[in-house]
Amino acid sequence: MAMAAAAPCPAEPERLDFLRDRHVRFFQRCLQILPERYSSLETSRLTIAFFALSGLDMLDSLDVVNKDDIIEWIYSLQVLPTEDRSNMNRCGFRGSSYLGMPFNPSKEGSDCGDYDGNASRTRTGYSISEIQGPGVSHPYDSGHIAMTYTGLSCLVILGDDLSRVNKDAILAGLRALQLEDGSFCAVLEGSENDMRFVYCASCICYMLDNWSGMDMKKAIDYIRRSMSYDNGLAQGAGLESHGKNVKMFYIYFKTGIENAVKRCRLLNIFQYTNFEKNRNYILSTQDRLVGGFAKWPDSHPDALHAYFGICGLSLIGESGICKVHPALNVAIQCGFASCGREEAVISTVRAFVGSPSPCILEESCYGVPVEAGGMSGHEEETPGLPLKPVKVPLDCILSLQHVDSTTHIGVIGKLADGALSPTVRVSHKDVKQHQSQP
Repeated sequence: MAMAAAAPCPAEPERLDFLRDRHVRFFQRCLQILPERYSSLETSRLTIAFFALSGLDMLDSLDVVNKDDIIEWIYSLQVLPTEDRSNMNRCGFRGSSYLGMPFNPSKEGSDCGDYDGNASRTRTGYSISEIQGPGVSHPYDSGHIAMTYTGLSCLVILGDDLSRVNKDAILAGLRALQLEDGSFCAVLEGSENDMRFVYCASCICYMLDNWSGMDMKKAIDYIRRSMSYDNGLAQGAGLESHGKNVKMFYIYFKTGIENAVKRCRLLNIFQYTNFEKNRNYILSTQDRLVGGFAKWPDSHPDALHAYFGICGLSLIGESGICKVHPALNVAIQCGFASCGREEAVISTVRAFVGSPSPCILEESCYGVPVEAGGMSGHEEETPGLPLKPVKVPLDCILSLQHVDSTTHIGVIGKLADGALSPTVRVSHKDVKQHQSQP
C-alpha cells in the first residue's frame, strides 16, 4: 500500500526589511509640511514635532534638520509671565501659534549672563524675567501639560541647555493643574484628568530636576488607587485596567505592539516575548513607498505610530536604530536620559511609599502570589517562572473593597501559549468556593 504523501511544511514568512532612509525622509516631511488630514492637530503641533525629532534622533539623523531654527520656534511657544505675574498658573508651552501671539523666542537680553539651570537668576544677577521680558496677556493663552512635556523634550533632544526656560513659571503652572485626587488635567480651564497627564507632569519635573511642581504623595496615591485586582493600572480609580497604563508613569500614550514591547522591557519579562513575530507585525505596518508606520497594515502612516514603531524595533534590537530609554521615551543618547538621576527619583518615591511598596510591581515576572492577611493555601507554582509574594492591602484595590478583611486571596499569573494570560483565583476560607477570571 502506497504511503500517504507527507504534508508540505508551511512556508517561512518573508523577512521584511527595515527601510531606514525612507523613515528619515518621512520625519523630515513631518517637520516641513503635513497632509490635510493633520489639520485637526494644529493646536498639538508641538507633539508632532516631538515624534519627528525624537524619531530622527533614534535614527541618528538629527543632522538633516536646522536645530537652531527649531529651537527658536519652540521657545516662541513658551507662555511667559506677564509683568504683574498674574498668569503664573497658566505658564508652560502652548502647542502652536494658533492664537496669533507675537513671535517671542525669549532671546532678548540672553547675553546678560549664563543661566544656572537650578536657579531663577543668571550667575551675573539678572532674573530670568529680566532676560526674557514680560509675556503678553491673552484670555485664552495658557500652557498645555502635554505640550510642555514634549516642548522640553524637543529642546533637550536638540541639545539645548534650557537656559531660556522660565523654570519657576512652568512649575507654578504645573502645580495649578494638579487636582485634589493627585491626578492632573491638561489645561487650567479643565479637561480630562488621568494617568497620561501624571506621566507628563513627572517628566516635566524630571527634566527640570525640580519636583516642587507636584504634590508627589498625592500623585503616588492616585497611581496606587488606580491599581486593579489583576495588578494592572487603570486611567483612574475604579476603572478597568488597561495595558497602556501599566507603564503610564513611564511612557506617554500609545496602544499596540510597540507599547507591549516597552512594557515587557520595563517589567523585566522581555525574554518571554517572540522577537520575530513582534518584528514582523511592526514591519507589516511600514509604508514602503513614503516611509513611516501606520496603526494597522495597509493604512496611512502617521508621526505617532512611526515613532513608536521605531522604538519597538529598537527594543527588539533592530540594526540601524539607537537604543531607546523605555522609561523616558527618548533615545538613550539624549541628554536627560543619560544623566543618571533615575536612582535619586526612585529613592524619593520610596520615601513616600516605602520599600518594597505593597502596591507597585518591582521585580516580579508572570507569577505574583498576592496575599491579604495570609495565603489561601491554594497557590500553584508555575514551573520555571519565579514567584514573589507581596502583600496588597484590600483598600488599595477598589474593585475588591466589598471583600471582607478575613478573605484570603491568591493571585497566580500563568503563562499561556505564546502570550500573557493571568488567572485570578479568589477563595473564601470558610466557603471554599473558587472563582476564576481570565
